[in-house]
Amino acid sequence: MQDILVTSNGRQANIRRADGVEIAAACGDNGQSLSSAELLAAALGSCVAANLMPLFERHALNPAALQIALRPQSNGLEAGFNIQVRVPSCSADILTRLQRGAERCAVRQSLNIPVTFHWQVD
Repeated sequence: MQDILVTSNGRQANIRRADGVEIAAACGDNGQSLSSAELLAAALGSCVAANLMPLFERHALNPAALQIALRPQSNGLEAGFNIQVRVPSCSADILTRLQRGAERCAVRQSLNIPVTFHWQVD
């Protein structure tokens, strides 16, 4: 893993790898910065997606059909996150593999809060 650089221009945080590849610009539409919970949700959702993409490729699933929505279980981070994962139609075996892949997300495993997955197959 390369170093991650976080810089600010006073209105937003810019997140890049050390080689200059932009990861994100953490700023709302009206110039307000994102909350810690929103940034954590973005990291968690991105990690789950990164774990699922190789499985999508291996099983010829359309990656554009993947949707991951995260919602805090309450106002505080201590209660954890609900994650709604929407995937294209697939066999029960492939769905089980996708579920295991999502559970193995390194961000999820490093958190000391509940993370509950809800799966929807289209």
